[in-house]
Amino acid sequence: MPDRAALYLRVSTDEQRKTNLSIASQLAQCRAYAARKGYTLFDCGRYVDELGADASTGTPAYVDDGSMRYGAGKTTPALMELLSAASAGSFDVVVALDVTRLTRGDDALFGAFKMQLRGYHVRLEFATSTTGDRMTDHINESVRGLASYIENDTRARKVREGKRGSAVNRQRHTGPAPFGYTTVEKQLALGPDNAPIAASIFESYLKGASLRQIARDLTAAGVLPPFSATHGNIAWSWQTVGRILKNPVYRGTYIFGSRQSIDGEVHPADRDQWVEIPCPRLVEDAEWYAVQERLAVSAATVRNRPTTRTYSLRGRIFCADCGRRYVGQFNCRDGRVEYRHRKRDGGGCQHHAVAGSIEDKAFEAVMEVITSPEKAKAYYERAVAEHRKKFGHVDDMIAAALKVRAKDVRTFDKLTASYLDPDIGMSKPEFIRRRDELNRKIAAIDSQVASLESQRGAETLPPELQSLSQFKLIDKAVASKKPLTADERRELARVLGVPVVSLESVEAARAEFWTSPEMKAEYFAALGVRVEAAKGKRARLFILGQSATSL
Repeated sequence: MPDRAALYLRVSTDEQRKTNLSIASQLAQCRAYAARKGYTLFDCGRYVDELGADASTGTPAYVDDGSMRYGAGKTTPALMELLSAASAGSFDVVVALDVTRLTRGDDALFGAFKMQLRGYHVRLEFATSTTGDRMTDHINESVRGLASYIENDTRARKVREGKRGSAVNRQRHTGPAPFGYTTVEKQLALGPDNAPIAASIFESYLKGASLRQIARDLTAAGVLPPFSATHGNIAWSWQTVGRILKNPVYRGTYIFGSRQSIDGEVHPADRDQWVEIPCPRLVEDAEWYAVQERLAVSAATVRNRPTTRTYSLRGRIFCADCGRRYVGQFNCRDGRVEYRHRKRDGGGCQHHAVAGSIEDKAFEAVMEVITSPEKAKAYYERAVAEHRKKFGHVDDMIAAALKVRAKDVRTFDKLTASYLDPDIGMSKPEFIRRRDELNRKIAAIDSQVASLESQRGAETLPPELQSLSQFKLIDKAVASKKPLTADERRELARVLGVPVVSLESVEAARAEFWTSPEMKAEYFAALGVRVEAAKGKRARLFILGQSATSL
């Protein structure tokens, strides 16, 4: 039976699209290579026509249109799909044009990628170069990847220098114009439609309106927020209003270079790197600084204000229609706690749920799982299987990258020891060169791991069942009709967050537990509870990512 091959094609710049690195050219060469080897092409469900465009029929291939400068996974969704299919054993070999389609000169990241494929028993072959395990093959791969990295870095540096040169000449040459402005011949000019609205935001805030009130007023007036055409949002948020009020462009100074990208991470730049470009002002300096002072005072007040109420399902109730979170709120008129989902905050409908009712029902369902080892084990095993299906290849990629990182760290330690050893006699320039190279590799891996973890988000493996057993202390004691031991009381106090002296009896502990919203929140967090609710629909409870019951 012939081996199954998956084709991977990638292009990252307009220049590449006009050369032999175009998708169409890569497709022809990879397909011819697979035919010479006698491979059958794996049908991945995505197809490319002879011109290299996406099509409903054609040659099956994974295609990325983006950069891999900071490692696989940042702008390579097709490569992540390929890894997911590889983890399931869907094919035997990956065919790409050459090593530059998979690396920008970083041996550590490329090594982690090959290690992961080997773990799936999948080979990596290139249509235009050797792919053996000889030392010369590895050197050729490294040289081609390094040349690609230098080419990409040179191009990026020229772009940055060009933008800085435009800024020095008082020309704006990057990104969309701020809200209230427009770009005319590389200069910021007041927008005829939104400039008065931007000025009114400052005026309203100085008169005492809150950020949320300004956002609600703008949404009610039908004013579209910034980037609405791109993101499709029609509702203002208080965060957007806050960013406008903090932007110095409205007092007549546009700042270029206030942030810089280092290994894919955005950081504030040193003040001497800033370039200030004059532009039309909307707010006088005195008003702008008055706004900054009020923002600072408001932020300090919010940070120092203690929380008066606990919402057990805070951040765990989502709209079944639009996916936005419900917000906990105290209804002063009725004197009750609620979870609300409102149109004025960007929700798709107006809906609210009484906290006491939905929290109690959710807690009863959770207790059924906690007190039943069979149910808890079944939920956990299903959650693990579902997680592996969705994110197993991401976890494997993180593990492979961390394994290479650990090797580089050991090499770094050996390098330092060699430099300090007088018998070896390593020169300082040589030590600095090799040290900086290792630091670059380690930083690149850290950036890749951070990117992969952000893709996965909060979708981590569920907690081990042993961590849930500590919640059974109360029920165990009640069932046996024996008082808690001193060690059990201390453990229970640690879990429940209450003083040991309050646990004088099992009954008192159980009563305090059942009436404490903090303890319910502990349970909900331990079991990864999620509630989906919407107007006119029954709320659904999910435990460890699995559908549990209707509330």
